[in-house]
Amino acid sequence: MDDALDQKVTDVFAGKVVRKDLVRKIKVGVNVPVFVLEYLLGKYCATDDPIAIDAGLRVVNNTLAENFARPEEANKAQALVKEKERHSFIDKVKVRYLAQDDKYWAELVNFGNKYLHVPDRFVREFDRLLMGGVWAQVEIRHQYDEDARGRRSPFWIEQITPIQLANFNVAIYSAIKKVQALHGLIILGDLSIQGNIKAVQSLMEPLQMAMENGARRALILLENKRNFLEVSGEIMETVDPIFFSDPQTAAMKALALK
Repeated sequence: MDDALDQKVTDVFAGKVVRKDLVRKIKVGVNVPVFVLEYLLGKYCATDDPIAIDAGLRVVNNTLAENFARPEEANKAQALVKEKERHSFIDKVKVRYLAQDDKYWAELVNFGNKYLHVPDRFVREFDRLLMGGVWAQVEIRHQYDEDARGRRSPFWIEQITPIQLANFNVAIYSAIKKVQALHGLIILGDLSIQGNIKAVQSLMEPLQMAMENGARRALILLENKRNFLEVSGEIMETVDPIFFSDPQTAAMKALALK
């Protein structure tokens, strides 16, 4: 990154610029999803200063060594939380509601545990937890409650910071184009840090929630067209679908640009 444009991009979009050469450099010998690497590099290495990059790479490598949960080390990771009483991991987190317990339970895939207590507020804030899950930085504490009734678990989720986002931010495009986004718009689909979009598993629940909160338009991935058979007539009459196939198209349609 040695020209004026690269420098401007780095300054304006601090923390969002990812050096692909650094991704390849770390990826060698590391079995970690690429978007996790890009998230960490964007967080610690978004600069053109060689000294700062070297320092950032050390932080990234230390983070992977200490906080990335590996499935073959699941028992070790659980023991670590017990011994330290609190620890953060980068892992895929899913949430399901169990009627017999009348409770949400979280699963950390590589951590190897399907029964972590999770506050309801995270389920409300990140509805994708209920629909396939998200990769996130998850802070866990250990506390065994001997007086608890029903199913017991010593693991409690304290914080969830998603790496894969439920929506992507149109504000950057809006600022660049100096155009306001469409009123009453929501965007459905997962956008990873590397820019890949994944369709939602179901349209009914997110569209119902969106309608109840005043949404009138929804940007929806083309792949989800087949899911419209499950959507009620009330939602179809209230929320207009706008289809997209990639992040750039979605952003342009969100701003009503051709």
